[in-house]
Amino acid sequence: MAVRAADQLVVDQEVAEDDNQMKKSLFLLFILTALIGVGQTAQDALQYSLINYYGSARFDAMGGAFNALGGDYSAVLINPAGGSIYKTTQMEFTLGVSSDENSAFYNNSPARDVNSNVYVGTVGLVKRYEDALRSPNWSDLTFTIGFARLNDFNRKQQIQGEADISRADYFTDLAQGTPYEDLAFEYPFDAELAWYTFLIDTLGTPDNYISLVENPGGTQQERINSSGSQNEINLGLSTCYANSLHFGASIGIPIINYNEERYYDETELDSATNTVGGWSYNQFLESSGGGFNLKLGVIYRPVNWLRLAAAYHSPSWYTMEEFYSSSMRTNFSDGGTITRDSPEGNYTYELRTPGRWHFGAAVVIAPAGVISVDYELVDYSNAQFGSLDGFDFGPTNTQIANSYSNSNVLRVGTEWRAKNLYFRGGYQAWGSPLNNASPFSYDRTSISGGIGFRSHSFQLDFTYMVTEVNSTRYLYATVDGQETNPVSISNREQRFVVTAGFPIR
Repeated sequence: MAVRAADQLVVDQEVAEDDNQMKKSLFLLFILTALIGVGQTAQDALQYSLINYYGSARFDAMGGAFNALGGDYSAVLINPAGGSIYKTTQMEFTLGVSSDENSAFYNNSPARDVNSNVYVGTVGLVKRYEDALRSPNWSDLTFTIGFARLNDFNRKQQIQGEADISRADYFTDLAQGTPYEDLAFEYPFDAELAWYTFLIDTLGTPDNYISLVENPGGTQQERINSSGSQNEINLGLSTCYANSLHFGASIGIPIINYNEERYYDETELDSATNTVGGWSYNQFLESSGGGFNLKLGVIYRPVNWLRLAAAYHSPSWYTMEEFYSSSMRTNFSDGGTITRDSPEGNYTYELRTPGRWHFGAAVVIAPAGVISVDYELVDYSNAQFGSLDGFDFGPTNTQIANSYSNSNVLRVGTEWRAKNLYFRGGYQAWGSPLNNASPFSYDRTSISGGIGFRSHSFQLDFTYMVTEVNSTRYLYATVDGQETNPVSISNREQRFVVTAGFPIR
């Protein structure tokens, strides 16, 4: 094992008891000062900034093109002025089933995983107060309150393929220049685990490292199991002037809960050329937080058959807390194994997601149907991390600014009526949030359809929606920038959604 041999293990055990208590105390102090920000990356900022509304069945069926329409609780999330379109007080409830199929292609090897879950999409109450403003020009005041799902993080993803480089090189480069007795303080979640389990070792001097995976070969595999959601509690007010100009404003309280288990391993390494026969590295993350945002909207009806709309969503300001840990296991060619667990890390930080603009137009062909188009514009490079204790997020924020750019979403929807039945269809096309210089790609489209029944006392809607996302990424990159071959990832999500509405008279 390079410089260290079996006698080094004996020395480690003898010294461990003397140093253990001191190291534990120093661990706690150093983790708070040196490891802060480990879990916050540009990808984290993008994940919480990409809003994928899990709306009502009617909203989803029409592709979410509701900016100028209103009259649906999900529409109020896009444009708070839409609450004043309601003619009665109403309660709405949405339940959905989501099925995800993730496929990955890496080094000519495919992998596939499937996950399903049941979710609550929206729960909303719309309350009209007639003559609340006591003015002939201003109509009723409408109050809205409810819950909505903005993102679903329940995913399973697997990547596997023949290894062209070893991730052990990453830990080698990370540790380089740091004496091995300091690794527990500098890199307790990664390089120290690799050194302790003999995945890497010193050569010549205590701060010069080599990887004991000299000939990668074998198979690389990564499995990611994530769960959680991004939701929002929303309170809004809206009204209408001269029966043609609708105004609305709302306060949103977004809430994030995200859990991730990431398992990486390299197996079937050549025992004739490697001291290590295989190894694994596991990472665990629990992230949660809450914040607030503001929304303003207007809908203008110049004539009865045309509606024009615009809405602005402020950034969401979050305070987030993370708990994270990792472990490593090395299997040697001679049959021995060593396992090492990291301490548990904990950090609280701030996140500001970018603001966004929504523009929309709808043609109403009363009473037969409606055609609606929405356009959303957002600059993802404006996302930003902040520290509560002076940690410098400058490099991460610079990476965000350099990686992302302006992006847009086009939503188109239509609805046609046949007595008490309504037939709907929708389409969404998302622009990439990545800038032109990015080596990665991202494209996303959705298509949907549904049917609804409406009477004076009850409403029931059903929708089927399919969303496909195609993207690329690296499995990992070494400290000096050496990268694996790109991984092509395809996600296909199917939603089955039902919404029940109860007008209250």
